[in-house]
Amino acid sequence: MGPLALALVLLLWQGGCSFLTPEAPPVPPSSETPTRAPRPTSNATPQPPPATRVNPNAPITLTLWLPPEMALVGEENPGRPVMSDWNAEFLAARSRVRIEIVPKAAYGPGGIVSMALATHPVVPARLPDVIAFDTAELPRLARAGLLQPLDDALPAALWQGMYPFAVDAVTVDGRRLAAPYQADIDLLVYDREALEEPPQAWETLLSARVEGEGPPLTYIFPTAGSDGSAADAFMVHYLALGGRLTEENGRPYLDSGIVARVLRSYRGAMDAGVMPDAVRRMRTRQDCWASYLGGEAQLVNVTTHLYHWDEASLEGSGYARLPTVGGNPTTVARSWAWGVITDDPTRRDLAVQYIATALEPERATAWGVATGYLPTQRDVLPAIIEDAPYRRFLDDQLAHAQAYPSLADYGAIQAAIVRAIEDVLDGLATPERAAVAAAATVVRLR
Repeated sequence: MGPLALALVLLLWQGGCSFLTPEAPPVPPSSETPTRAPRPTSNATPQPPPATRVNPNAPITLTLWLPPEMALVGEENPGRPVMSDWNAEFLAARSRVRIEIVPKAAYGPGGIVSMALATHPVVPARLPDVIAFDTAELPRLARAGLLQPLDDALPAALWQGMYPFAVDAVTVDGRRLAAPYQADIDLLVYDREALEEPPQAWETLLSARVEGEGPPLTYIFPTAGSDGSAADAFMVHYLALGGRLTEENGRPYLDSGIVARVLRSYRGAMDAGVMPDAVRRMRTRQDCWASYLGGEAQLVNVTTHLYHWDEASLEGSGYARLPTVGGNPTTVARSWAWGVITDDPTRRDLAVQYIATALEPERATAWGVATGYLPTQRDVLPAIIEDAPYRRFLDDQLAHAQAYPSLADYGAIQAAIVRAIEDVLDGLATPERAAVAAAATVVRLR
């Protein structure tokens, strides 16, 4: 090997070593055994590191995720002044506390529950302390273990004074995971000039005539769309006939025979002219209510919430429970609730105090009067509803109401029901075939 080649090899070897060992070059070995320096000795007792000092006067922020109508959004929001007063009174007695309200959509991918479930496994520190949510979504929160039980956190008298459906709506495996604070039910509103007594059974509805001798009565309620309104209307009939949504093991279930019976009743009402063709475009209760107010029907399904807003202008209208297939009285109540997420002892106690304040009779009354929603506490109803006959009617309905279905898969069940309704009313399937298809869809959810 020539001198030039030898120099090149040495250069490459040195470069490779330098790349693999970027640290300082090793110390040459020594033939002498190194002597370790003696460690200093001390008889002093080891001292712990200094503790972090906590400022007892530091502010505490209570974070709330609320739907727009509770989150002080919009100048015309009827609940805004009520919530503002609640917060002001709560903070006035707690100088260290701050409240941060974060508006969230009531439902959907960006809604309160969906965002809480998405945040929990990723950045749990960003979760709120308190949420307000539809109790229909309770199973999703419970399955994720997000809610702190409130059984003993709130006074026993408060729980005892609530309507049974409201307590059922927040109870999972014997634990009360939230505090119900508002409710809503569907009722039948009818034109008293067209009929004297409202039909209580679907079969009576089919044979009723305007003023007793005229054309068939026109009855509208939601039958389409994906927001759940159509399934809610259907569910009253399904439950009235003894239908159930789960098996004994808790798996989702639809009784195809009962589903078919309700669908046959729908088809029969359409064939008889009681359900007009326009009903196939009715996607929400608001759609139906607007149609009734426009004089397009003599009977309509509507929520108490909507009815209360227009009650003053409805002198010619009456109210009654919803007519059901078979005539069995059945009412399903929807409700919202307060939930506590934080497990920090200080903020958890403050969260419970905040909820207890919101449920005080005076504040629950103010909320019901301002928003039109019904209370979950029986003793609060008289302060909200002044009309004695109507109050007695509502009290009876709420006292015997079933809690709105609370299942993790209920959204898929709703979709299967709506598909069956649409197929039957559009003539795409017989009631029997549509019922079997809906039941099969639910079986696949297991």
